[in-house]
Amino acid sequence: MKNILILIFVALFLLQGCYIPNSNNSESQLVDKNYEENINEERENKGSTKVKISSTEKTIQEKYNSIQDRLILPSFKSQLSWHTDGDKTGRHHYMKPSSYDMMPNENIAHKSIEEALKNPLEVVYLFLSNQKMRKLPKEIVQLQNVERIEFMEESFQDLSNDFELLAQLPKLKYLGFNGCDLRSFPSTISKLRNLEVLTFHRSNLPSLPNEICNLENLLDLYLYNNRTFSKLPDSIGKLKNLEVLGVAGTSLKTFPESIGDCDRLLHITANACKLEKLPNSFGNLKNLFFINFGYNKIKELPETFGNLKRLRIAWLGHNKLKSLPENFSKLDNLITCSLTGNKFTEFPMQLLELKNLLGITLNENQFNYIPLEVAEMKYVDQILFDSVDIRQSNLDSIAVLNPNIRLWKQ
Repeated sequence: MKNILILIFVALFLLQGCYIPNSNNSESQLVDKNYEENINEERENKGSTKVKISSTEKTIQEKYNSIQDRLILPSFKSQLSWHTDGDKTGRHHYMKPSSYDMMPNENIAHKSIEEALKNPLEVVYLFLSNQKMRKLPKEIVQLQNVERIEFMEESFQDLSNDFELLAQLPKLKYLGFNGCDLRSFPSTISKLRNLEVLTFHRSNLPSLPNEICNLENLLDLYLYNNRTFSKLPDSIGKLKNLEVLGVAGTSLKTFPESIGDCDRLLHITANACKLEKLPNSFGNLKNLFFINFGYNKIKELPETFGNLKRLRIAWLGHNKLKSLPENFSKLDNLITCSLTGNKFTEFPMQLLELKNLLGITLNENQFNYIPLEVAEMKYVDQILFDSVDIRQSNLDSIAVLNPNIRLWKQ
């Protein structure tokens, strides 16, 4: 039963971008594994729209469709590609960005500088892996039509001059360093003014220079699995067009106060970090649709959290929350909420006022009663809990009042 519930939440509510550590894996290994599996899935299933769903999932999907038109959309038109996960209407839900749509056919990637320079103006995607590069050759400036460059398992001595060269590529929008050994990062990154996507996956990156915040066209910033990374630039609020921020698997403890100025942020993945708190400015992120803050050390949410009017998915499991701010009840766009593995000794009553909530996970907490008012929640389809102290009579009463709610006991 537990596996069925997890499948429903993953498949329906588009939590494929969430990584759930367990006792058999380190946090960094799981972030790595999920990142790579998602990439492979995107590559293998490119163009596929076939999605198998169970009858239970179909019922929940119908409920979701019934509230879809009431949910508030972003205040702007996103410039990114997003997964529709088989939705034939082409509707996306701002839950899972698809950076690979920028280059729909990976077969066009050139795999070496030598190969690329044979016909430099035909190169749009350059993928360099294990080339034992210490620096880029000057000839790379001949790739005037290249849009995407990825480095895999390379060790650069000093990127300062390399960025001077890359800045001469007018169409370069995507730059990735994955599995690279980057012990320092130069301020010359600010010269790449046209960058829209910047990724650092498992690259030993300790910090980012403030100059990165001058990349006014940046839409995606990924820093997955850099365990030494502990602080975002104080001036990150200057990234006015930033839509996606991924810092999963880092040592980040909080966000700079200026994060609230990134008012186009739609998607934040920051699980398996060391987050202890969120700044008050977090509530200014009026377009935020998705957060994954699972497996951190957050003890309380700021009072401004209830200002996130467009928030649809809140993954807050495995923190140290004992209560929710009062205005959490104002999150009318919220459709699923995970509070698994926190410190609640009472059912969080703010959930009862959430008008469009479909699913709640509350297992691994310490409360012993589910209020009967749960039965009055119009769209809630399922609640996961596991407290042995909750009496069967309590569950039976809810089932009588609303037989459509599935109470999943772990």
